[in-house]
Amino acid sequence: MNVGRDTHNGATISVRSSAIRRIAVDGNYSFLHRAISGAPGVFPTGTPTHKAVATASLLLPRGAAAILSAQHQDGIVAMSDNGLPLPTADFTIVDVSGQLPVRGRLRLQAGVKNLFDRDYFYWEGFPERGRNAYVTLRFAF
Repeated sequence: MNVGRDTHNGATISVRSSAIRRIAVDGNYSFLHRAISGAPGVFPTGTPTHKAVATASLLLPRGAAAILSAQHQDGIVAMSDNGLPLPTADFTIVDVSGQLPVRGRLRLQAGVKNLFDRDYFYWEGFPERGRNAYVTLRFAF
């Protein structure tokens, strides 16, 4: 059943630069304001008001690459057990990775996600895992 009137207002801006040879920088910022009118006690949940993502890639000799990325979110509202709005904690995560060509179209990728191991939630009550490392072997068809 639909209730009230849901409005979404926002903006997104993206920037990409490779002004310095061998370095590419990408940045993205999004603002989203959501409101529900005409339905007392009903409120939007689960989306951040502010979200920013930045990535820097460094091209190394022999086709290798190093990548640093960061993501920040705040303004997320969840629903508490008693049905009231529950602002969730803001969070920032940083990831670092590297890629190395192995042979032909085969690449080895390794990295660390959530480098600073801070607890964070995309949805209240469901924590994301802390710092974790990975190694991936990829083949491009």
